[in-house]
Amino acid sequence: MILFPGTYVKEFDGWRGVGIIFVVAAHYVPNLFMGSWIFMEMFFVMSGFLITGILMDSKNKKGYYKRFMYRRVLRVFPLYYLSLILLFFIIPNSWIDLSYYRQNQAWFWLYQENWLFSLEGLHPSKALNHFWSLAIEEQFYIVWPLFVLIFSTKSLIRFCIFLFFFSILFRNTGTQLGFLNPPFPYMASLGRMEGIVLGGIIAALVRTDKSILEKIAYPVTIISGILSFSVFCYARTMHMDYSINYQINYTLVDIFFSV
Repeated sequence: MILFPGTYVKEFDGWRGVGIIFVVAAHYVPNLFMGSWIFMEMFFVMSGFLITGILMDSKNKKGYYKRFMYRRVLRVFPLYYLSLILLFFIIPNSWIDLSYYRQNQAWFWLYQENWLFSLEGLHPSKALNHFWSLAIEEQFYIVWPLFVLIFSTKSLIRFCIFLFFFSILFRNTGTQLGFLNPPFPYMASLGRMEGIVLGGIIAALVRTDKSILEKIAYPVTIISGILSFSVFCYARTMHMDYSINYQINYTLVDIFFSV
């Protein structure tokens, strides 16, 4: 992800396409595509990188926050809210069981459905369970411009490092102590920040000291990739204990995709 700031990265479109295919496939054939969650980590890292870069490049321009949110709203809101209208008010319940989601639709209108699933668990129908990642992204869009605005580049990097370790600590402490049970570690915003903030760190370094990234990119990518694959194989073939993904592998995969 070591790129020149402000450039369009066509390779990202290709990776997005591959990621979407695998994520959609995982929803239909979960046992065959169990590792597709890694592409969700890729999406979070890419969002952190691209959005932080856009914000840093425009933070000194007039109407900084308004312009950014206007573009996000035009890009995301129409299709998202059209989908909610169709799902909650038009599609008959005889076609697909949406009763649970309709009873809790306020969470969806406010982009907070990831917290609904985190607190109450995923609904067996799985019809709208995949909306959780959209909620995390939108929450990020709303608050992140404010942090980019108030922090200098160095302070922003320090803040991202703090959030990185806080996210890991929050998720792992809760999992180990038993008060955060799946899907909470996977869908709660506080436990899923490291991918986004790692992307933010890379975006900041690209604009300040790219030489650091050039030195560490290949060794970090290789090491994190090998470790992540080893952890996944350990969980899959020996113990079938996928909680290790919450504890270790999310972070390793985020590091792999960030550099």
